Amino acid sequence: MCLSRTGFAAKPRLALAMIVRAIAANAPFAWVAADTVYGVGEIEKALRRAGKGYVLGVPGNHLFRSWRKRPPIAGMASEIAHALDPSLWKRLSAGEGTKGARLHDWAYCELADLDAAEYDDQRTGPWTRGLLIRRNIADGDMAFFSTWCPAEPASKSWSRSKDIAGRSKIALRRLRTNSGSTTMKRAPGTAGIVTSRSSCSPSP
Repeated sequence: MCLSRTGFAAKPRLALAMIVRAIAANAPFAWVAADTVYGVGEIEKALRRAGKGYVLGVPGNHLFRSWRKRPPIAGMASEIAHALDPSLWKRLSAGEGTKGARLHDWAYCELADLDAAEYDDQRTGPWTRGLLIRRNIADGDMAFFSTWCPAEPASKSWSRSKDIAGRSKIALRRLRTNSGSTTMKRAPGTAGIVTSRSSCSPSP
């Protein structure tokens, strides 16, 4: 039974409200990772205005377009992935799992370098928007992520994004705060959101 004052909100709206509350409370986090079910759009805008990095899951039909990057990139995420040169894929681990290293093939496409001041005049410096792609080495199934992080050489930017995307698969039953991260997830097997205090800037 629902109370009359209890309203319904879709998951993207719930995620946005949670992020806005965390920002307003000055919660210490540097980036957010979220599964596809939470969407992008308003969540991307809120995080850019707050100077927070992100790795947000998107469906294969999500449209991407590069700006002032060579070679130019445009189209659905799945189309871009299938058109990539094989040399652009790297087999790397997203961390240790119960059966050892969680190996996948990864590819990263830089889309645009934008000034943080475009979203908040109190911030400066270039940030990079990108498309991160994860491919299952067993069946070729792919996952796609919209990324946003401080501008760095491509080899470093996508490495950190890859690590964050791997963590977005971890499920917890409750809000948990420790020395490294603040994680908000639904029950195991369902989608969720991860935030972390750790800098989204790549390690040297």
